[in-house]
Amino acid sequence: MLAQRINALLPQTQCRQCGYAGCRPYAEAISSGAADINRCPPGGNEVIAELAGLLQRPPLPLDTRYGVTQAPAVALIDEAW
Repeated sequence: MLAQRINALLPQTQCRQCGYAGCRPYAEAISSGAADINRCPPGGNEVIAELAGLLQRPPLPLDTRYGVTQAPAVALIDEAW
């Protein structure tokens, strides 16, 4: 199924920045033609290029209405604090 292949390329952050409830709904929207491939800030240009290759489409620039790509964040937990 195409949506499964698309979902496998997405970063699985479930951040909802794309406007969907998670990566799987976004993948389904891409596969049905309801959403474009450039709405995933966590995946950035790398994921857009992979999706473009899978779908045999030209890559698009990230649609910054959904956010911008940032370096991964790290949470430090100080249990004593």
